[in-house]
Amino acid sequence: MRTSILSVSKFLSLIIGTIAIVPIIIIFTSFLDIDTNIWIHLKNYVLPELIVNTVLLILGVSLGTLCIGVPLAYLNSFFDFPARKFFTFLAILPLAIPAYIMAFVYIALFDSTGTWSIFIKDFLNLSFFLPSIRNFWGVSFVLSLCFYPYVYLLAKNAFENQGIRAIEVGQTMGLSSFSILRKITIPLARSWIFSGLLLALMETLADFGAVSIFNYSTFTTAIYRSWFGLYSLKSAEQLASLLIIAVLFFVILERQLDKKKSYTTIGRGGAKPQRVKLKFFGTFLALSFSFLVSFFSFLIPATMITKWAIEVFNKDFDERYLGFILNSIQISILTVAVLLIAGLIMAYAVRKYPGIIGAIIKNLSSLGYAVPGSVLAVGVFIFLNTIETQIGTGQKILTGGLVGLITGLSIRFYSLCLAPLSTSFLRITDSHFSVMSLSKNKKYKNFLNIILPLIKPGIISAALIIFVEVLKEMPITLMTRPFGKETLAIRVFEMTSEGEWQRAALPSLFLILVSLIPTILIHLQSENNHDK
Repeated sequence: MRTSILSVSKFLSLIIGTIAIVPIIIIFTSFLDIDTNIWIHLKNYVLPELIVNTVLLILGVSLGTLCIGVPLAYLNSFFDFPARKFFTFLAILPLAIPAYIMAFVYIALFDSTGTWSIFIKDFLNLSFFLPSIRNFWGVSFVLSLCFYPYVYLLAKNAFENQGIRAIEVGQTMGLSSFSILRKITIPLARSWIFSGLLLALMETLADFGAVSIFNYSTFTTAIYRSWFGLYSLKSAEQLASLLIIAVLFFVILERQLDKKKSYTTIGRGGAKPQRVKLKFFGTFLALSFSFLVSFFSFLIPATMITKWAIEVFNKDFDERYLGFILNSIQISILTVAVLLIAGLIMAYAVRKYPGIIGAIIKNLSSLGYAVPGSVLAVGVFIFLNTIETQIGTGQKILTGGLVGLITGLSIRFYSLCLAPLSTSFLRITDSHFSVMSLSKNKKYKNFLNIILPLIKPGIISAALIIFVEVLKEMPITLMTRPFGKETLAIRVFEMTSEGEWQRAALPSLFLILVSLIPTILIHLQSENNHDK
């Protein structure tokens, strides 16, 4: 019986891993199938701008996220000042705002014809328009505001787990607070900080909505235009293969940094450092910096979205809008169901039957989150279209319905499901499996009575995070949805594409409100870890 269970678990895990990795392999291997005419066109007219824009954007977002995330984490970890807990809470709320929503708010306010630009021009009696923010500086600023929490959270986690000995060593050497930060605190947290930075950069490479709104050409926008503008799937495939190479570089680098992460033991002699109470000038600087970050990254977009949503509610909220909400919820629930089933099978198999093969399958199948949605959409379409061609029914059963959409979303967010489930399954010991094997109850009852209570927190966390991420996902939904299947994210894209900023506020507000739930849970978990 054990052998049969082992075989079934391995077989199902292999199927799940194959489905998750094949679309990525299809795109990657297309790099080997060079179409000379396409590459001549890309080389002469497309790639130079895309490469320059992408490199500049990576540099800009790197600088922005580091300059915001690291100082903010340092302040909140080592110092005490009025309203610190409140600003610590506000610091992670930008995670609840999709980048494309943040982008259209800033365009509507600060573009050359935006609300605030016109106000400033009239107030100062200027005879010329203020410069547009639809450029490298504008998009870098907005994406930095969106993604700095990745750097902030990991840096804060590293700072709070260093222990007091590291600081005491610096003090015995006669180092100033700044020297301790530069020579001890930052070096100890370097791998954590750069892991957060790499996450922010992978999100930057994957972004489609924000760069589209800013009219800033990157690989994701070029892939979309090639497929749906020029109707050249081959061009989209070739561009996607280049982007996957860049993404794989970041993934490998991030995995290497993971190996270098370490914690200082918290205990005798390694107690967490007590926060230093700041004096007047230090308090002023800390409050000013914390307020400015929260003001630009959350308070401005949240306030404007709420204001505009109220203004257009009576005009825009009709039966069509209810359909957008129901479609979004339906797609999210279906994706959650598929991912929980797949994640439970994989996590169970890897935990009960550990080995190098299972670990490889698990890691490979988790690559989807690092791949931009527009790239995955191309890979999934080619994969499913090939299956349809082999079946030969002539019907678009897979690519014309929800199957393609759910498949793409499931591959994209599989790692977000697998991570909390795998962590929860670590609580299942060999003793639990022994009790199950000796029990006379049916297997599903053993699972419900023994395993489920232990992994329930992981299931809830995975379901909640996936639900919200699917709600916010734009490129996969836009490129693989069935004809006429409109969602909240698509509604935002359509309105912003037409410059209807206020009308885009209503679906945006709904997305933000729902996204606040897991964001608040992240904050509570972070605070609990520090207080232990």
